[in-house]
Amino acid sequence: MFLRGFRLPSGDRGRVHTDAVLELDEPAADLDLEAAVHDGVQAVRILAPQVLDTERPEATLALIRLLREAAADGIPITWHGSVADGIDVSLLVHLPPPAPSPAASDAGAHAAAIAAWRERYRPGLCYSRLGPGFAFVTDVRDVDASARYQVGLTEAPRAIEQLEAVAVAADLDEATSRVLDDLEGERLALRLGSLVTILPYRMRRWPVPSLEV
Repeated sequence: MFLRGFRLPSGDRGRVHTDAVLELDEPAADLDLEAAVHDGVQAVRILAPQVLDTERPEATLALIRLLREAAADGIPITWHGSVADGIDVSLLVHLPPPAPSPAASDAGAHAAAIAAWRERYRPGLCYSRLGPGFAFVTDVRDVDASARYQVGLTEAPRAIEQLEAVAVAADLDEATSRVLDDLEGERLALRLGSLVTILPYRMRRWPVPSLEV
């Protein structure tokens, strides 16, 4: 399928070539990748080098959200970047890692952590499945501490849907805040400053072969 003149509602930060690759200068926190995939996007490429950094909470969580949504739909995403102090890479190994680059972004104190991210990444390490009144989360990011959780609160599916955005923690309702507390306790959400997003991705497209998960 080929796309012509397709554009996401994110200003001039996104564009798609006729090979159905969505190119972005920077990820937007409100980018609707699921809708773009429905319209025919088959891959994503981020053009500008990215930095995962606690000093850049909105940009960092927007990138993590985009990586999570790409994983949810099984869409290849290509990006380059680095990781600053304060970001725990072990939380992110279930998400597509930065591609190798000859640039300085691959050098420095975090080069080993990024290399480990690339080595450990595969589909199905940390994902959620939602049902009526409950949510299941599978987390095998750490082989020695693999776990499967059931969030049994009736508000769990709605809360997780809200937390899939880059959310302002102080604006969350009480029920969603309770779910967030549970998720943070299990390293399943990432909060940077006043902002937060969930880390497991919803398995909207099962990997092939399915034995990988």
